[in-house]
Amino acid sequence: MHRRFVFALAVMTFLLLAAAENALAQSDTPKFELGVHYALLRFSDVDATGQGAGFRFTYNFTDYIAADVVFNHFPKRRDNVTEPIQIDNSVLLALFGGKFGYRGESVGIFGKLRPGFIYFSGIRDDPRIINPLLRNFDPNTMNYALDFGAVIEFYFSRLISLRFDVGDTVIRYRISSTRGTTAISKSNLLFTMGVGFRF
Repeated sequence: MHRRFVFALAVMTFLLLAAAENALAQSDTPKFELGVHYALLRFSDVDATGQGAGFRFTYNFTDYIAADVVFNHFPKRRDNVTEPIQIDNSVLLALFGGKFGYRGESVGIFGKLRPGFIYFSGIRDDPRIINPLLRNFDPNTMNYALDFGAVIEFYFSRLISLRFDVGDTVIRYRISSTRGTTAISKSNLLFTMGVGFRF
């Protein structure tokens, strides 16, 4: 996961720098966007779903290439359906990356690649936990994340847009055991829906 994270960061940086060279081309698309959104993160291996909110900042290099900075916060407890417990923690997910694709007058369709970090505030110590990922997970640490998927945007005017994101967020968990600390990577569904203000 660490190598994939570094590779994704390098590719994203190269593409964004290449796009910056062409950013002087004239475009009717506003360069800056601020957005707020609803966020849902489905933790596949622990059968739990987090719901929260977030905000993003986007810089449009061209009509087809942009850079995103996204922060999502999931404050609620998440019920675990396979075990009689609640995962009692809040989650902060920060992503920084690129968006590449097609933008028309009323709709845009893009792919996204965004490395980042995820922070878990802590997990309740419950003796009923049998899932090894929860039982051995090391909370209160920063973990790598890598989000990739698709984006669709609807432009109601030059200044207002509606955006839907769906993708696979791969999280690199730090796992503690008697043999030391190891890391495993797990795929998770991330969905966001929100409004953007362009200027």
